[in-house]
Amino acid sequence: MLILLSAVLAPQISSGQTLSIDECVQMALRENKSVKAAEWKADQYMHTSKSLKANYFPRVSLQVADLWSSLGGNYEVDVANPVSDLATRRVTELFPSFALSDVGSWYLSTLPDRLAAVNPEVSYKVGNIFSAMAQIEQPIYMGGKIKAGYTMGQLGEKMAKIGVAISEDEVVLKTYEAYSLVNKAKEMQVVALQYDSLLVQIYNTVSSAAKNGMARQADLMKVQAAKSKSELQIHQAENGLKLATMNLCQIIGLPLLSRIDVNPVELSVDTREAVRSFDVSSRHEYEALDMQARIAEQKIYLERADFLPQVGLVLAGGYLHGGQVINQTFFNNQMQATVALSVKIPIFHAGEGNHKVAAARAEYEQARLEQANLNEMMALEIQQAVNELDEAELEERLNRNLMDEAAEGLRMSRKAYDHGMETITDLLTAQTEWQNAYAQYVESRHNYVIKQINLKKVTGNLKINMSYENQ
Repeated sequence: MLILLSAVLAPQISSGQTLSIDECVQMALRENKSVKAAEWKADQYMHTSKSLKANYFPRVSLQVADLWSSLGGNYEVDVANPVSDLATRRVTELFPSFALSDVGSWYLSTLPDRLAAVNPEVSYKVGNIFSAMAQIEQPIYMGGKIKAGYTMGQLGEKMAKIGVAISEDEVVLKTYEAYSLVNKAKEMQVVALQYDSLLVQIYNTVSSAAKNGMARQADLMKVQAAKSKSELQIHQAENGLKLATMNLCQIIGLPLLSRIDVNPVELSVDTREAVRSFDVSSRHEYEALDMQARIAEQKIYLERADFLPQVGLVLAGGYLHGGQVINQTFFNNQMQATVALSVKIPIFHAGEGNHKVAAARAEYEQARLEQANLNEMMALEIQQAVNELDEAELEERLNRNLMDEAAEGLRMSRKAYDHGMETITDLLTAQTEWQNAYAQYVESRHNYVIKQINLKKVTGNLKINMSYENQ
């Protein structure tokens, strides 16, 4: 009966485009800003990881410079004083009596002035000097710092990708909830319309009976009051459907007033399988926690590397040309080559290295303990989701039975009223009970779908093996 009535009323509920749950999920994933931000973050970590990998390879640089300067001038080289000093010492050694005589003493004292005339004058000019140098730097051993940094970069990249998956899970969960909420609003409208349809039938019967004097005017007024209340419920159901549809449009990136419709769907989840696979390792959060702990472990090696020997090799070659001295090019197409081996050995840092490594190790142990604690919390979350799904399934089944019993009670009450065995109040009461039972059933079925989706999420299977069954 529900399926038939839904098919009849569906064109009245929405005449827009009908979207499947898969289409809505894909649209939500494309439009969601949180997912896009997580994707950009993953892209950032990917490039960071590649930049850290580059530390394994040589760094090659080329430097070219062209210098021009007006600096220049003349420089007189002092030749007289050194020669006179040498001559004075030799004459004194060879001819001490002559050096001590008045003539000899006078001669030696005037020797610098006589030799000053032969001091050469050197002209120089900086002018234009061109240089080019190529350099290759290759780290040989850096205490494991490069490896630890690259490993941390790879783990960060994986963690960022897991962050994208977690964001996608949240979007999928939100989309399923919104999609199911639209289905619930549609069914609530079906309940209100069907209730109103039954009231119209009762109103027509009572109105005809009142005209023929077979029913009291008070009975007709009771039906009219119930009809007015029903019209309000229909209006509330229409508003609820509009709001639920706008909410879904907002999530999937459509204009809020887009006219869309959804298909009735039902998920199939085996709770026994969920309990059997009582393992949190398939959850993205588990992987993220594991990556976080492994990054903390690499930080130990990174801190330790700063206090281990470091060895590096530098190869350089250059070309130099320019500069004028005595009208000759001073650097005339000169080539040079340099090889440097650098070894750095830390000797004493007052225990700084030990404390930094100890702090990093404490951070790692803390990360592992937090991981174990959160893993237990996730295991409890799975058990809670299983219990809630089991209860929701039972509630849905009981409410279905209550709805069937209320429908049968309404049928019998209507039959009794037609035979004059019940009053109109009894019939309206039976119809209200049926409406409440129907609404509770719709609510419980919506809750059952949500609990199934939640179980898929907490077991890490939100987008895996999702089968849909049209009602």
